[in-house]
Amino acid sequence: MSQVLDILQVGDPILRKICVPVTTIDDELLNFLADMKETLKQGGIGLAAPQVGRAIQLVTIDIPLDDISTTYICINGERKRLADIMPFDFINPEITPYGPKAYFTEGCLSIQDVYERIRRRSKIRGTFTLLDGTSINLECNGLLARCIQHECDHLKGILFTDRIGQDPD
Repeated sequence: MSQVLDILQVGDPILRKICVPVTTIDDELLNFLADMKETLKQGGIGLAAPQVGRAIQLVTIDIPLDDISTTYICINGERKRLADIMPFDFINPEITPYGPKAYFTEGCLSIQDVYERIRRRSKIRGTFTLLDGTSINLECNGLLARCIQHECDHLKGILFTDRIGQDPD
């Protein structure tokens, strides 16, 4: 049975660690992911493993299916809808943000009650390993692209507040 995990808050040193790649997909990892997903159901759209105490490259994202900002999702060259991929669970991402720069107000489960306008690229492309071991190439825009960038920042020890006033490359 899945359990709700404690979400680490800003100031915890694990949130600043560079996460190690996941090398084995086993029952222990899948159970941990199930706990992460149960935790995310309590509120939020994305959760990275370091936010719940493990400095590994594991993320779960669950964008509401009524999101109208994500208008483009392409997996391995094929157009998809949010409903086709949510929840999106992955390990060891390699992403490249691109496209126009856009502001959006972000928050974070690890920094309660703080919301700031953050400028990020509007699209991403990347390679993601799914929890069945397959690897996909994904391109997307909108809230999904922003959430992927935010969660992948967590894997590098970067919090969204570090990006206040910064211009993306």
